[in-house]
Formats: sequence, structure tokens, C-alpha cells
Amino acid sequence: MALITCPECTKQISESALSCPNCGYPIVKETSLSHEPQQVEVTSINLNPTSRNNLRNILIGVFVILLITGIIFGFIAFKNAQKAIIVRNSYIGNLNLVSFSMATGAKDAEEICDLTANVWHNTVYEKIKYETMKYTLAPNGLFNSDFNTSLAKLFTDEDIKKKVKDIELNQIIVSNTMKDLKNPTLEFQKCYDTLNELFGVYMSLTELAIHPSGSLQTFTQSKSEKTDKFIGYFRMFGTQIPEKDENLNTYKEFLKIIKIK
Repeated sequence: MALITCPECTKQISESALSCPNCGYPIVKETSLSHEPQQVEVTSINLNPTSRNNLRNILIGVFVILLITGIIFGFIAFKNAQKAIIVRNSYIGNLNLVSFSMATGAKDAEEICDLTANVWHNTVYEKIKYETMKYTLAPNGLFNSDFNTSLAKLFTDEDIKKKVKDIELNQIIVSNTMKDLKNPTLEFQKCYDTLNELFGVYMSLTELAIHPSGSLQTFTQSKSEKTDKFIGYFRMFGTQIPEKDENLNTYKEFLKIIKIK
């Protein structure tokens, strides 16, 4: 058995002694330190069943919230798309309505202008025509000495008065509809500009029919020019007016339009 020296009394004692038998000094044994690196074992963290259930519930909750949020925003987008289509289709409907109304009023105005010109001409040149003779002839069977007398008879005729009233009512309808069409979106701006030009010619032509003025030559020429302009703008307008969109009646149709199958 090996001996060691007591640090206190310097006497030799056994290396296995816990204290010096001579002086009682406690002997501290040195332990060898390993310089080799310790290996640390990494073990995976295993969630217990309760933790796994909680995590699953959290994920399900998040998914449900996202799903509900998506449905809500999708429904709002669907309603906005529906509203936009309704507004757009309504505007297009008014464009069609006002153009049809103008065409009707312009046609009636042209007919009155033509009849006015014929009554005027046949009175001045004493031409007997069946369609004008009740206006151009006096009770004695002779032509009226003044064409204004013939025109006065024309515009006091009950049928003509009714047609004039129809044109005046048509003017009111067209004017009110044009007010509704003000401030168009960029899509309709060009179409509206053409329609506005058409409206100006329409009003000029209908006023000429209701209140004829000038000489027979200037009246006839003015009527011809306004009619040609109206036809030109009307045809141009017809090429510019857009088609209506299909109505979105279901959310499924909305998804098809935005390419979500």
C-alpha cells in the first residue's frame, strides 16, 4: 500500500486514510479529470397526448378563422361586383333609352319639317297636293294668298298639335335622361361625348320642327343639314356604346368571372 505525506504534520500515512492518524488533518483525495470531451445525448422532445391535442385545436382554430375571413371578404367582393355590374348596366340602359328616344323624336320632327316645307312650297307655287290641300286652300277653293296662313292652319290642326306635344314631351324625357348621364366614367367618356353632340343636333332639329323660321330655302336647307348630322352622330354612337355585362346572380358565377374555379 502506498504512503503519502500529511500536509499538516509531514508524517507518512496510508494513501487510503481519510484523515491523518497522528494530527487528525482531513485528507482530500484528488480525482482525475478527464480531458476528453463529454458526449451530450440529445433526445427528441416528445409531446404528450394532451399537448398534441392542444396544438391540433389551435391549428384548426386558425384555419377556421382564415376560412371565415376569406368567405366574408369574398362575399363583400361579390356584392361589390354585383353592384358595379348593376350600375354599369343601368348606365348602358340609359344610353340606349336616350338614343332611342332621340331617334323617335328626330323622326317625328323630320316628318313635321317635311310637311311644313311642302305646305309652304305648295302655297307659294300654288300646287295642289292631296296631303297639303286642306292647309293651302281657302274655303273658296283658292290658294291662300299668304303662306303664313297655310302654316297657321297646319299648326292648329289637331293631329299636328298632338305630334308637336309628343315632340315636346320627348324633349323633356331626353333632357332629363341626359342629366342622369352626366359625369361618365372613363369607359363611357367617348361614347358620352358623341351622345352629347347627338343631343345638340336633336334639340336643334326638334326646335326647327316646332318653331319653323327663315325662308323656305333656308328652312329646307337647315332641316336637311340637321337630319344628316343627326344620322351621322347616331351611327357613330351605335359603334361606341358597350355591351351589357351578365348579371351576377350567384357567388359561383362571380368566382368564374374572377377565374377561381
